[in-house]
Amino acid sequence: MILTLALRHLWVKKGRSAMLLLGFALGVGVMIVLLSVGEAMLDQSRDAVSALEFRRALDNGAGRDLGRTLRLRRSGERGLRGPL
Repeated sequence: MILTLALRHLWVKKGRSAMLLLGFALGVGVMIVLLSVGEAMLDQSRDAVSALEFRRALDNGAGRDLGRTLRLRRSGERGLRGPL
Protein backbone atom coordinates (compact mmCIF):
# COMPACT_ATOMS: atom_id res chain seq x y z
CA MET A 1 0.00 0.00 0.00
CA ILE A 2 2.68 2.53 1.04
CA LEU A 3 5.00 1.42 -1.74
CA THR A 4 2.24 1.81 -4.31
CA LEU A 5 1.42 5.28 -3.00
CA ALA A 6 5.10 6.31 -3.07
CA LEU A 7 5.60 5.04 -6.61
CA ARG A 8 2.43 6.78 -7.78
CA HIS A 9 3.60 10.12 -6.36
CA LEU A 10 7.03 9.66 -7.95
CA TRP A 11 5.30 9.04 -11.29
CA VAL A 12 2.88 11.95 -10.96
CA LYS A 13 5.44 14.49 -9.76
CA LYS A 14 8.16 13.90 -12.34
CA GLY A 15 9.90 17.23 -11.85
CA ARG A 16 10.19 16.73 -8.11
CA SER A 17 11.43 13.18 -8.62
CA ALA A 18 14.08 14.34 -11.09
CA MET A 19 15.27 17.04 -8.70
CA LEU A 20 15.43 14.52 -5.87
CA LEU A 21 17.48 12.13 -8.00
CA LEU A 22 19.76 14.96 -9.10
CA GLY A 23 20.26 16.03 -5.49
CA PHE A 24 21.20 12.54 -4.37
CA ALA A 25 23.60 12.09 -7.29
CA LEU A 26 25.20 15.47 -6.64
CA GLY A 27 25.55 14.74 -2.92
CA VAL A 28 27.20 11.38 -3.52
CA GLY A 29 29.55 12.87 -6.12
CA VAL A 30 30.59 15.71 -3.80
CA MET A 31 31.29 13.27 -0.96
CA ILE A 32 33.45 11.09 -3.22
CA VAL A 33 35.47 14.11 -4.35
CA LEU A 34 35.91 15.43 -0.79
CA LEU A 35 37.01 12.07 0.57
CA SER A 36 39.50 11.50 -2.25
CA VAL A 37 40.97 15.01 -1.85
CA GLY A 38 41.29 14.44 1.90
CA GLU A 39 43.01 11.12 1.36
CA ALA A 40 45.44 12.69 -1.12
CA MET A 41 46.25 15.44 1.37
CA LEU A 42 46.93 12.87 4.08
CA ASP A 43 49.24 10.92 1.77
CA GLN A 44 51.18 14.07 0.86
CA SER A 45 51.57 15.08 4.49
CA ARG A 46 52.77 11.59 5.44
CA ASP A 47 55.33 11.70 2.63
CA ALA A 48 56.53 15.12 3.76
CA VAL A 49 56.87 13.99 7.37
CA SER A 50 58.78 10.85 6.41
CA ALA A 51 61.11 12.93 4.21
CA LEU A 52 61.75 15.30 7.10
CA GLU A 53 62.46 12.41 9.45
CA PHE A 54 64.88 10.91 6.92
CA ARG A 55 66.59 14.27 6.52
CA ARG A 56 66.83 14.70 10.30
CA ALA A 57 68.39 11.24 10.61
CA LEU A 58 70.97 12.17 7.97
CA ASP A 59 71.72 15.47 9.71
CA ASN A 60 72.23 13.68 13.02
CA GLY A 61 74.85 11.43 11.47
CA ALA A 62 72.75 8.28 11.39
CA GLY A 63 73.25 7.96 7.65
CA ARG A 64 76.99 8.53 7.37
CA ASP A 65 77.49 5.34 5.42
CA LEU A 66 74.02 5.28 3.90
CA GLY A 67 75.37 5.21 0.36
CA ARG A 68 77.51 2.18 1.11
CA THR A 69 74.59 0.44 2.78
CA LEU A 70 72.34 1.07 -0.19
CA ARG A 71 74.99 -0.14 -2.64
CA LEU A 72 75.46 -3.33 -0.64
CA ARG A 73 71.73 -3.85 -0.44
CA ARG A 74 71.33 -3.43 -4.22
CA SER A 75 74.22 -5.73 -5.08
CA GLY A 76 73.15 -8.39 -2.61
CA GLU A 77 76.58 -8.49 -0.95
CA ARG A 78 77.03 -8.90 2.75
CA GLY A 79 78.68 -6.04 4.50
CA LEU A 80 80.53 -6.09 7.78
CA ARG A 81 77.22 -5.98 9.64
CA GLY A 82 75.74 -9.06 7.97
CA PRO A 83 72.69 -9.33 5.74
CA LEU A 84 70.19 -6.47 5.66
